[in-house]
Amino acid sequence: MSKDVDMSKNVGHTRVRRWRSLGFTIALMVGIGLAAYLARFLLPTSLAADLPKTIESAACNKAPTIDGVLGEEEWNEAATIKFDMPMIQVKPAAVKEKRACELRVMNSANALYIALRVPNAAVHKSLEPLELDMASLAFCQGKDVAKGDLRKVLAVGMYVDKHVVEPGKDEDDPRHAGRGAVAYDKGYYTFEWAVPLNDLRAKPGDEFRFNIAFFDCYRDNLKDTQVGGMFGADLNKATAWGTLRLADKVTFTKDPEGRATMGGSSGAAAAFTMAWFRPDLYRRVLSYSGTYVDQQSPMNPQSPHGAWEYHEHLIRMSDAKPLRVWLEVGEKDNGWDKDEQSYHNWVLANDRMAAALKEKKYHYRYVFASGAGHVDGKAVNQTLPEAMLWLWQGYPIK
Repeated sequence: MSKDVDMSKNVGHTRVRRWRSLGFTIALMVGIGLAAYLARFLLPTSLAADLPKTIESAACNKAPTIDGVLGEEEWNEAATIKFDMPMIQVKPAAVKEKRACELRVMNSANALYIALRVPNAAVHKSLEPLELDMASLAFCQGKDVAKGDLRKVLAVGMYVDKHVVEPGKDEDDPRHAGRGAVAYDKGYYTFEWAVPLNDLRAKPGDEFRFNIAFFDCYRDNLKDTQVGGMFGADLNKATAWGTLRLADKVTFTKDPEGRATMGGSSGAAAAFTMAWFRPDLYRRVLSYSGTYVDQQSPMNPQSPHGAWEYHEHLIRMSDAKPLRVWLEVGEKDNGWDKDEQSYHNWVLANDRMAAALKEKKYHYRYVFASGAGHVDGKAVNQTLPEAMLWLWQGYPIK
C-alpha cells in the first residue's frame, strides 16, 4: 500500500502511446506465434547472407534521441552495417526482392541503442481495416527462446513491451522498460529502440542472441503481407539468430540528472546525504527504510540530532534543491513503537521526510509498506522495478 503515492510534479517524461487493443494480434503475428504462420504457408525464411553473425556494439558517450530520426552526429559512434534483408510474401506465397537495410548498434554503461533503416514503398498505419507496418526486436538470453526473453514491438504511434511466458506464448511486459520510435521519410522507415541493460539482465561486455523482424502491411487475412528478418523471420527459434556483443569500454555520464544514489537503512541516509550536499553530482535518490534518525557517532554539534536533522530543520530551512526522491518505510520498521523523543523511530522519521519534501514542493514519492519490516526483501522485490521507472522520469533514455 502506498501513502502520498505520488505528490511529485509530472516532469516531462514522454512515451509513445501503447495500443493494448492490438495485444492479441501482436502476440500472434509479431510475437512468437509467427513461426506457426510461416510453417502453415510453407514459406522458408532465409538469413541476410551479408550480415555478420556477431554484431559488435559500439561504446557511446551520449545517448541518441529516440524519435525515429537519425539525427546528425547522434549515431556517429556506431558503425553502419549494410545488408540485404530477404523478404517473403505470406499470402499469396511468393519470394520478394531483398531490401537494402542499415543497422546501427551501440551501448552505454546502462542502456542499449539500436537503429534499423528499412526501405518501404508506402506507409501502412491503419487500425480499421488493420494494415500496419511493424518491426519486432527480439532477445534470447540462452541457447533458444525461453521464459523471460524480451520483445520490443514498434509501429507508427505504437511501442509495445512483451516477454515470453513459455515457448509458444508471450504477453505484455508490465515493466514497460525502454523506449521506441519510428518515422517514415523519403521511402525509408527508421526504427529506433533504447533498452535498459538491467531489463536485459546484461552488463557491458556481455553477449546474447537477438533478431529483428520486419512486417510490411500486416493484415488479419495476411493478404499481400510481407515478412523479413535480419536472421530469418522466425521469432520462435533462436538457434539461427545472430549474437550481439555489448561494448565493455564505456563511461558513465557526468550529467547529475543522469546519476542516482541508492541505499537501504544507513545506506539510504548516506545516499540522500550524497545528493543533498552534492546536487552538482547526484540528483536522484532511492531510499529503503532510510535511517533519518539520530544515530551519528561521534556527535557533531552542527547536527545534534544526526540525520533526524534533515526533516527537522535542513530540508524545511533550505531552498529546494533539484532532487527527485523515492522513499519507502515498513509499517514494522525499526523503532516503529518508540516515541518521538527517542529520535529513533524509522517510521516517524520517514513520514516526516515525506512531509518536509512535500512542503518544499520536491519531486518525491513515499511508499508505506503494510506489515513490512526493516529493508524488507519482499517489499523491495515488489516495489523496486516501479521505483526505478519513477526515479528516472524526466531523464528519458532518449
